[in-house]
Amino acid sequence: MNDTVFNFFVITDIPGKKVLHVSVSPSLQEKLSEEFRKQRNAFLDERDIIEYRPAYQPTQDEIFKINPFDDLNDLLSTTNSPSSVESLDPSPEMLEHVKAFFSTSDDSQELLFQNFDRRRIISNRSLAIIWAKNTYHHMEEPGLNLNRSLGAILRGDELLFHSSWAANRIFDLTSYLKEATDEQVKYFLNHTHFVRED
Repeated sequence: MNDTVFNFFVITDIPGKKVLHVSVSPSLQEKLSEEFRKQRNAFLDERDIIEYRPAYQPTQDEIFKINPFDDLNDLLSTTNSPSSVESLDPSPEMLEHVKAFFSTSDDSQELLFQNFDRRRIISNRSLAIIWAKNTYHHMEEPGLNLNRSLGAILRGDELLFHSSWAANRIFDLTSYLKEATDEQVKYFLNHTHFVRED
């Protein structure tokens, strides 16, 4: 068992607050570190790494790679000093802006990402109840329900992912899409499946 504990962060869609630190208790930090370590190994286990091709759907044993990947938010250097990163406010309003939950790794040049959306928020707005000390209690604070698998791994200037859709929800991949030439568009539109009026 590895003794390294990871630090945890979120990516939001709020200008000026793109990356926020997630404060967790020491016991939860250990559990989450072990879980993210397992998810990392499962993500990479016996999978071929192939160059990103937007039109290609990878098989279950393939993952895409973009290298070099331009990390516009400079995530690796930001996460090296978590105490300098503003903490996530756990209000439901703030949690609705979270796009991804991510952690550091055993490798200082690696970050592990999970997709996140509002369905993963355990809201205290409704009558949410939890089991504790042999009885149910009203949940006073909002919570998070994390994924059981990673959506992407950032290793230095290399981005690894299986699903383009999932990775694009975390990072903007539009600059990596190849623009079709006029000839390719004409060829596509002349296909027999299309009917052009004029």
